[in-house]
Amino acid sequence: MSLREFYWKLRKQYYKAKMMREEKSFGESYPLKYFLQRDRRSSDLIVVYSAFPETGKPASYHYVTTLSKIKANKLFLLDEYGPEGRGCYYLGEKGNFAVERNVKALLKKLKEELSIRRTVHVGSSKGGYAALYFGLDEGKDTIVAGGAQYFLGQYTLRHMPPLYSFLTGEEPSKKGIKRLDSLLKDKLAGSEKRKIYLHYSDAEHTYEDSMRPLIADLKENGFAVEEDVAHYTDHGEIGLYFAEYLPQILSRILKEES
Repeated sequence: MSLREFYWKLRKQYYKAKMMREEKSFGESYPLKYFLQRDRRSSDLIVVYSAFPETGKPASYHYVTTLSKIKANKLFLLDEYGPEGRGCYYLGEKGNFAVERNVKALLKKLKEELSIRRTVHVGSSKGGYAALYFGLDEGKDTIVAGGAQYFLGQYTLRHMPPLYSFLTGEEPSKKGIKRLDSLLKDKLAGSEKRKIYLHYSDAEHTYEDSMRPLIADLKENGFAVEEDVAHYTDHGEIGLYFAEYLPQILSRILKEES
């Protein structure tokens, strides 16, 4: 193990222990666990949504160590509902949207308590979907998403049928698929136009399935899109590439838009 690897291992252990001590829960129905890193000198809030954990592992917070040097308030949200506790896109079960309501209520509460001036929603894969989903609801909030899914009905039914059933509480149907597919798409027309920052690979399956139509719809609806394009072939590699991209783009955003 190199000195650099040893250093990052120690940092991960430090933040894991810190999260265990400071983790909180919000909401009564489908309570939302979260971890807040407060920066009293900043009026910026970075909201970090998690991707799916590896198969057989529980849900976890993502990019905590990656963002350790970013000077801002940072809110890490855990998505632990769904089959095997691996996540439900921060939505809910059987169409109840209980987790979504908790996310929105917690964000509103913390923005008021911390006197937040600007919010940046970030995440990759499932977390990228959530960054777009919640960020598009919030005025001119900034969004940084990596390799996000777009048509949720088609994606879950193809890759995670138990999750499709969890989200809808129904057997697969054209109506159910369309309902999930439209959740994110329908937000575009009514959301305030701004620049969206997207990282993705043009050589893995989510490009044709999700990113390409997402980018087309964003531009058609008047959004400016800044793209960071890589060429890895395995969607599972996105965490490595997004972890390199995220601190760089956040540092630039916080500096340019301050």
